[in-house]
This record gives sequence, C-alpha cells and structure tokens, in this order.
Amino acid sequence: MMRFSLQLPASWPNLREFAISPDGNAVAYSAQESAGTTPRLSLRRLDQFDAVALDGTENGRYPFFSPDGAWVGFGTGSALKKISTSAAASPIVLAEVASMRGGTWIDDGTIIVSAPDQALQRVPAAGGAPVPFAVLDTSRHERDHHNPEVLPGGKAVIFTIHEVQDGRNVFRVGIQALSSDRHRVVIDQGFDAHYVPTGHLVYANGSTLLAVAFDLLTLEATGSPVKLLDGLATEPDNGVGNFRVSASGSLVFVPERPRNPARTLVWVDRSGRESPVPLAPRQFTISRVSPDGRRIAFTVVAGDNADIWTYDIATDQARRVSFENYSVAPVWTPDGSRVTYTSSSSGNAWRLMSVPADGNGSPQSLGNGSGRAYPMTWTPDGRTLVYFETLAGQNRFAAVDVGGQTHLVPTNHGPSFADVTGPALSPDGRWLAFVGFESGQKIGNIYVEPFQSQGPRHQVTVDGGIQPIWRRDGREIFYRNDDGIYAVPIGPGRDFVPGKPVLLFRGSYRRGAPTGPDYDVAPDGSRFLMVRMGEDELAPRRLNVVLNWVDELVRRVPIGK
Repeated sequence: MMRFSLQLPASWPNLREFAISPDGNAVAYSAQESAGTTPRLSLRRLDQFDAVALDGTENGRYPFFSPDGAWVGFGTGSALKKISTSAAASPIVLAEVASMRGGTWIDDGTIIVSAPDQALQRVPAAGGAPVPFAVLDTSRHERDHHNPEVLPGGKAVIFTIHEVQDGRNVFRVGIQALSSDRHRVVIDQGFDAHYVPTGHLVYANGSTLLAVAFDLLTLEATGSPVKLLDGLATEPDNGVGNFRVSASGSLVFVPERPRNPARTLVWVDRSGRESPVPLAPRQFTISRVSPDGRRIAFTVVAGDNADIWTYDIATDQARRVSFENYSVAPVWTPDGSRVTYTSSSSGNAWRLMSVPADGNGSPQSLGNGSGRAYPMTWTPDGRTLVYFETLAGQNRFAAVDVGGQTHLVPTNHGPSFADVTGPALSPDGRWLAFVGFESGQKIGNIYVEPFQSQGPRHQVTVDGGIQPIWRRDGREIFYRNDDGIYAVPIGPGRDFVPGKPVLLFRGSYRRGAPTGPDYDVAPDGSRFLMVRMGEDELAPRRLNVVLNWVDELVRRVPIGK
C-alpha cells in the first residue's frame, strides 16, 4: 500500500468534481486556474509532476472516464460533452443535458447521466437525445437520482436515491438493471456508492467511509457494513461522498476540514478595510445587523448543534437566545425587538420561531414549513414574514402573518424560473429582490419585481449574483458574486431604476448559504458584517491517494462473512 497527496490549486472550488481513471493512473478534476477565472478540466497523470489543462473544457464539471480511459465525459451546465485524454482535439457535444451532475460510461456505448430533480437518463456515447433510464418513485418521495456507476459486466447501475421525508434529505443506494425500468434499494442509509472488484460496495454515510460485501450475481449486499475511515469530506445534505475508486484498486478522496473552524466576525468598509468584532473565534455562520445598527444576531455551530446569539455592540455583551437542538438563519423584526429563526429538534419538521432579542422570554412558533423553511425578510409593518422553503422537486417563497396564516409568494411578473432563492423586501415593502435561475443555468441573477402589486420585472445583474440585501434607505442593493461584494445604486422616485453594479471589495469570507445572505450591511451602508473564514479552511485542498488498498479492504471486510 502507498499513500500520498495531490496538492490542488488554491482556487479549486468544487470538491465533488473529480474522477479517477479505470487503471488508477490518472485523475481528472475541475478547477479554476486563479480566482475569478472560468473553471475547466485538468488531467493529472500520477507518473507526472504537473496537471495538463484540457483546452475547450471551460465550465466543464463532473468528469467521468470511458471504460478504456481514452475519454473524459463532463457537463457544462447545458450540455454533455466528451474529450480525448490525449487532449489532441476539441471536445465533442453529445447531448443537451441541463445542469448535469455526473455520469457513468458503459461498455455498450451508453452513458447514464444525472441531473437535479430528475431520474437518471440514458445518452448514446456517440451522441444523441437523452431518454429516461429510471423513474422517480413518488410513493417514497424521491426527488432525484445521482452518482450513477455501472457495475462490472454492464448489466446494472448503482446510484444514490435522494428522498425528501418531512423536510429532511434522506439518501439511499439504489440499483437498476439496464434491462429493467424499475429500481430497488440495496443500502438503506448511505450515498455515493462505488463497486470494488474484490466484491465490495464502498460508500459514504455522514463523514464516514464504509464497505459491505456485495454479490454481483444476486445484486445484493451481504453481511454487515464495516467502517473504513472517518474524516471524509462529504456533503451529507447533498449526498456527495468526495471519493472515487478505480478498478485497479486505487482510492482517491478529499479529507475533511476541521468540523469546528475558528472563524471571526469582522466589519469591512466599502474599500475592503477590516476591523474585528470583539468576539472569540467560533464557527460563525449567518449573522445579521439589527435595524438600528447597535446589535448583531449570529449563528454558532458546534458539532451537530447550532444556536442563535445576540451581541450588543455598545456593552460588549453576548447572549444566547435559542435553546433548541439546531437553530439557524436569524432575522430581526423591523422594530428590533425580536429575532426570527428556523429550528429543528430531533429530526422534526423545521419550525419558524421568534424570540425576544434580549433573551427574556420564551420562543414562539410562527408555524411549521412544509419542507425546510428559512426566514428571510419582514414587511415594514412587522406583520408578515417572507420565508424561503425547500421542497421535493422545487424551492419557493412563502409568507406567514402574525396570526399564523400562510400563503405563497409568487414571482410572476415575467417568465417563470427553474429555481429561485434569497428573497429580500425593500425597506418600503414595495419591491421584492431575489435570485432567479433560468432553466439549464447554474448561475443565477438578481431580479426585482413589485411585491403584491402590478408592474414589470427588472433584471439587476447579467453576470451572476446571489444574496441580495437592500440598504435601509432603499437607495442601494448589495449582492455577492464569487468572492466580491457589489453595490447597485437605485434611482430616486417611486419607479425602480437600477444603476450599473460596482465592485466594492473582495475577500475570503464565508459564502455558504445559498438560501439567503450570510453577511449584512450597516443601516447607512458604510460597512459590512462578514464572516472571515478560519486559516484551516483557507488552506489549499488536497486529494489523498491510496494505491493497492484492496488487500486491506479484503482483510477488514471478508467476503461471505
């Protein structure tokens, strides 16, 4: 057995997006060459010191190898393509596939691909229109299938089944024969399974890598799973394991970052100058400034728990205000007297909660979401909360009033979007800013349309943007794009007239909340509350490679026992 690491570019943005060749001698991955550049595929042969960029693979993601290792298949957000590993020719377009999230190449000249909110699809490796391979089982609340991998012999495909049960993401490993139109579950709890020729399935659950004996004849798992290692950099909410195995017995995986990174809260002015908030480093996430600018509400994660705290800037006093198992996403009420947040206890449905900002009082429930519900923005009168909700097959905006009545908040002032996130009401309550994703696009843009009234929709950005926030006087909209904070001036008057976006500053600040902002701005727009990442989080990622590990696998997980 041999172990070593491949150091990746510091700007490598996507953990899941790598593949190992069938012979175990090369790794393909998607990365940016530097911050702000377009990601593309690179190929690193293990007998070479340097990776080779594959020209023409701009925006290439989710690579996978052909059975003979001569080709790499990948997605671009709108198409499935392939490129020769010799890099001697440009990529070839195989099919239009929106937001492809991985694939597997079968010896019979078929490629099975996955995409969000869909069952697996089949595409000819020579090119052609996608056709359904599997069907979502709605009785089990299946949302999509992903991470497909063909088993030896090309008779069946294993893949991850993503279900949404009571607002929770549940992942199982499924299997379907190529000659069948039905699948079944082979591993009840786990995701991102890969077959090893020793007769094992290796898969992830949480941050653990496990193995179980698997019979290729009966297509059944046998015996009990055995833990191989902890500290795998998984994405449990997305069912991504961040590891790959080769037919030759090589293992490649991304090691986990520290579970509780030491982050800091900082103020950053419009030119990028920082000043720290005098709070001890913790695993800060979403943090928000009170309407009067005198207090901060922030989230602290500790292991599997998360709590909401408030901090008084003048008195330098911090107070915990939530006491459920998992509470995140604080939002101030317009008068600053209460903090709204979302909470989940012991796997129960996600609840919208409200608690006095000074902690002197019991939390009140505003209602349960149908899925995961995150508070976003209050109407100026403090009577209606607009929230973001994730459901099986869709994300949407909804609202609940102080009496507990709920209703949907449509974005219907123009063509419909494939997905929406990040709703934010203007200070006068007349305009709703949000992020809209067009069909087949992974990059969203900022849009503004009238809230509960008639009028046109306005597109604020064209090059991407997330997490819109209004200045308290309504004269600017702030948003994030990559590592930058941008400002869009808004003209005076009742009509919405946006100006040209202006980059204010860039920095290594947390950007991990696609549902809403994990930063905030002072009432006068002069400075921003940001979560600075810990040094351990900012260190360049690496791929750990283990060669000839199958003897150890067989020893620890004997076949037939």
